[in-house]
Amino acid sequence: MVATLFDELISLRKISSSLKDQVETLENFGEQLASVSRVGDDYEVVKKYPEWKNRLKAALFLEVTDSMETFSKSLNLLAKIIQRLESLFEESRHREVSDSHESDLITFVSHLRSIYFEYSNFTTVASEEFTQISEGKRTKLDIKKRSLYDESFEIRSSYQRLKEDFKKFVVE
Repeated sequence: MVATLFDELISLRKISSSLKDQVETLENFGEQLASVSRVGDDYEVVKKYPEWKNRLKAALFLEVTDSMETFSKSLNLLAKIIQRLESLFEESRHREVSDSHESDLITFVSHLRSIYFEYSNFTTVASEEFTQISEGKRTKLDIKKRSLYDESFEIRSSYQRLKEDFKKFVVE
Protein backbone atom coordinates (compact mmCIF):
# COMPACT_ATOMS: atom_id res chain seq x y z
CA MET A 1 0.00 0.00 0.00
CA VAL A 2 1.30 3.43 -0.93
CA ALA A 3 0.67 6.15 1.59
CA THR A 4 1.46 9.79 1.03
CA LEU A 5 2.90 12.12 3.60
CA PHE A 6 -0.16 14.23 2.95
CA ASP A 7 -2.31 11.31 4.18
CA GLU A 8 -0.16 11.08 7.31
CA LEU A 9 -0.86 14.72 8.12
CA ILE A 10 -4.56 14.21 7.51
CA SER A 11 -4.55 11.20 9.84
CA LEU A 12 -3.21 13.51 12.56
CA ARG A 13 -6.67 15.07 12.65
CA LYS A 14 -8.19 11.72 13.63
CA ILE A 15 -5.49 11.08 16.20
CA SER A 16 -5.88 14.58 17.62
CA SER A 17 -9.62 14.13 17.89
CA SER A 18 -9.21 10.74 19.53
CA LEU A 19 -6.70 12.09 22.06
CA LYS A 20 -8.96 15.03 22.90
CA ASP A 21 -11.94 12.71 23.36
CA GLN A 22 -9.91 10.39 25.57
CA VAL A 23 -8.64 13.28 27.70
CA GLU A 24 -12.25 14.44 28.17
CA THR A 25 -13.33 10.91 29.04
CA LEU A 26 -10.47 10.43 31.51
CA GLU A 27 -11.19 13.80 33.13
CA ASN A 28 -14.83 12.77 33.43
CA PHE A 29 -13.90 9.49 35.13
CA GLY A 30 -11.62 11.45 37.46
CA GLU A 31 -14.50 13.76 38.37
CA GLN A 32 -16.77 10.78 38.97
CA LEU A 33 -14.19 9.14 41.24
CA ALA A 34 -13.75 12.41 43.14
CA SER A 35 -17.51 12.71 43.60
CA VAL A 36 -17.80 9.17 44.92
CA SER A 37 -14.92 9.71 47.33
CA ARG A 38 -16.60 12.86 48.72
CA VAL A 39 -19.77 10.99 49.70
CA GLY A 40 -19.63 10.76 53.48
CA ASP A 41 -20.39 7.69 55.59
CA ASP A 42 -23.34 9.43 57.28
CA TYR A 43 -25.54 9.23 54.16
CA GLU A 44 -28.39 6.74 54.33
CA VAL A 45 -27.37 4.92 51.14
CA VAL A 46 -23.87 4.37 52.57
CA LYS A 47 -25.30 3.05 55.81
CA LYS A 48 -27.67 0.69 54.03
CA TYR A 49 -25.26 -0.44 51.28
CA PRO A 50 -21.71 0.07 52.57
CA GLU A 51 -20.15 -1.76 49.60
CA TRP A 52 -21.60 0.52 46.91
CA LYS A 53 -18.67 2.98 46.97
CA ASN A 54 -16.10 0.26 46.42
CA ARG A 55 -18.18 -1.36 43.69
CA LEU A 56 -18.66 1.93 41.88
CA LYS A 57 -14.97 2.80 42.19
CA ALA A 58 -14.03 -0.64 40.83
CA ALA A 59 -16.37 -0.16 37.86
CA LEU A 60 -14.90 3.29 37.19
CA PHE A 61 -11.35 1.94 37.38
CA LEU A 62 -12.28 -0.70 34.81
CA GLU A 63 -13.54 2.02 32.48
CA VAL A 64 -10.39 4.07 33.13
CA THR A 65 -8.26 1.06 32.16
CA ASP A 66 -10.13 0.67 28.87
CA SER A 67 -9.83 4.39 28.14
CA MET A 68 -6.12 4.37 28.94
CA GLU A 69 -5.64 1.52 26.45
CA THR A 70 -7.37 3.54 23.74
CA PHE A 71 -5.33 6.59 24.72
CA SER A 72 -2.10 4.57 24.48
CA LYS A 73 -3.04 3.22 21.04
CA SER A 74 -3.54 6.77 19.78
CA LEU A 75 -0.17 7.73 21.26
CA ASN A 76 1.46 4.82 19.44
CA LEU A 77 -0.03 6.02 16.15
CA LEU A 78 1.28 9.49 16.87
CA ALA A 79 4.76 8.09 17.62
CA LYS A 80 4.82 6.33 14.23
CA ILE A 81 3.92 9.53 12.41
CA ILE A 82 6.54 11.50 14.35
CA GLN A 83 9.13 8.88 13.45
CA ARG A 84 8.13 9.06 9.80
CA LEU A 85 8.33 12.85 9.77
CA GLU A 86 11.69 12.80 11.55
CA SER A 87 13.05 10.46 8.87
CA LEU A 88 12.45 13.25 6.33
CA PHE A 89 15.38 15.18 7.79
CA GLU A 90 17.61 12.52 6.20
CA GLU A 91 16.19 13.07 2.72
CA SER A 92 17.73 15.97 0.83
CA ARG A 93 14.81 16.29 -1.61
CA HIS A 94 12.59 17.54 1.20
CA ARG A 95 14.86 20.50 1.88
CA GLU A 96 14.26 21.81 -1.61
CA VAL A 97 10.47 21.79 -1.60
CA SER A 98 9.86 25.32 -0.41
CA ASP A 99 11.62 28.13 1.40
CA SER A 100 9.91 27.35 4.68
CA HIS A 101 9.70 23.56 4.40
CA GLU A 102 12.57 22.61 6.68
CA SER A 103 11.74 25.16 9.37
CA ASP A 104 8.05 24.18 9.21
CA LEU A 105 9.00 20.53 9.58
CA ILE A 106 11.24 21.29 12.57
CA THR A 107 8.56 23.41 14.24
CA PHE A 108 5.80 20.91 13.62
CA VAL A 109 7.75 17.81 14.66
CA SER A 110 8.93 19.59 17.82
CA HIS A 111 5.32 20.41 18.63
CA LEU A 112 4.20 16.83 18.06
CA ARG A 113 7.08 15.52 20.17
CA SER A 114 6.20 17.83 23.07
CA ILE A 115 2.61 16.59 23.07
CA TYR A 116 3.74 12.98 22.77
CA PHE A 117 6.10 13.31 25.74
CA GLU A 118 3.52 15.16 27.83
CA TYR A 119 0.87 12.52 27.21
CA SER A 120 3.36 9.65 27.59
CA ASN A 121 4.38 11.03 30.97
CA PHE A 122 0.72 11.15 31.93
CA THR A 123 0.29 7.47 31.06
CA THR A 124 3.07 6.58 33.50
CA VAL A 125 1.45 8.43 36.41
CA ALA A 126 -2.23 8.03 35.52
CA SER A 127 -2.84 5.03 37.75
CA GLU A 128 -1.41 6.86 40.75
CA GLU A 129 -3.41 10.00 39.96
CA PHE A 130 -6.68 8.08 39.71
CA THR A 131 -5.91 6.28 42.96
CA GLN A 132 -5.23 9.59 44.71
CA ILE A 133 -8.50 10.99 43.38
CA SER A 134 -10.45 7.95 44.55
CA GLU A 135 -8.88 8.33 48.01
CA GLY A 136 -9.74 12.05 48.14
CA LYS A 137 -6.07 13.14 48.10
CA ARG A 138 -6.45 15.11 44.88
CA THR A 139 -9.40 16.62 43.06
CA LYS A 140 -8.53 16.31 39.38
CA LEU A 141 -6.11 14.87 36.84
CA ASP A 142 -2.98 16.70 35.77
CA ILE A 143 -3.64 16.61 32.03
CA LYS A 144 -4.92 19.06 29.47
CA LYS A 145 -6.33 18.78 25.98
CA ARG A 146 -3.85 19.63 23.27
CA SER A 147 -4.24 19.97 19.53
CA LEU A 148 -1.75 18.29 17.25
CA TYR A 149 -2.27 20.74 14.41
CA ASP A 150 -4.24 23.75 15.61
CA GLU A 151 -2.73 24.88 18.92
CA SER A 152 -1.32 28.21 17.78
CA PHE A 153 -1.08 30.34 14.68
CA GLU A 154 2.52 29.18 14.11
CA ILE A 155 1.62 25.47 14.37
CA ARG A 156 -1.49 25.86 12.24
CA SER A 157 0.49 27.73 9.56
CA SER A 158 3.29 25.15 9.56
CA TYR A 159 0.73 22.37 9.30
CA GLN A 160 -0.99 24.01 6.33
CA ARG A 161 2.26 24.68 4.47
CA LEU A 162 3.50 21.14 5.10
CA LYS A 163 0.21 19.77 3.82
CA GLU A 164 0.74 21.63 0.55
CA ASP A 165 4.37 20.51 0.35
CA PHE A 166 3.53 16.86 1.08
CA LYS A 167 1.01 16.65 -1.72
CA LYS A 168 4.07 16.36 -3.97
CA PHE A 169 5.57 13.24 -2.36
CA VAL A 170 4.67 9.58 -2.31
CA VAL A 171 6.39 7.29 0.19
CA GLU A 172 6.13 3.52 0.44
